Order: sequence, then C-alpha cells, then structure tokens
Amino acid sequence: MRHGLVVDYVPGNWRRGAQPADAEQRLKDDKQHAIKAVMVVHNETSTGVASRIAEIRKAIDRVLQSGAADGGYDFVTGVD
Repeated sequence: MRHGLVVDYVPGNWRRGAQPADAEQRLKDDKQHAIKAVMVVHNETSTGVASRIAEIRKAIDRVLQSGAADGGYDFVTGVD
C-alpha cells in the first residue's frame, strides 16, 4: 500500500482492453465509497490492444449521476 491507497486489480487478458462494464459495476458495488481513483492502461504497446477510454468515462459518469454513488464519491475524474 502506497500513499494510503489499496489497489484493486481487475484481471483481464491481453487480447482486449479494460471493459467499461467492469468499471461501472465496481463503482456500483462500492457502497462505502472507498474507491479514490479509476486507473486504466489505455494502450498495451506490445499487443496494440487499446481500452475504450471514452466508454469507461461514460460508465463512471453514469454511476455518479445515477444516485448509486449517493454523492459520496470524493475523487478526481480525468484521463491522461
């Protein structure tokens, strides 16, 4: 644990990027609002696989706007 953060690694495979539904479900399931950041590998260089960042951002926004988050999230949203 660094910087007081606990990493929740979402396993996947190297043939596809991060899935928006995975991010959305993890946020919905986080009733204690322990998640402080959503970090995604955008492009895995050796395979050329890319994550659908815009769709992942939309999934995060859906949770934040749906009331599922109850206004309790306190994290910065952004993509680099």
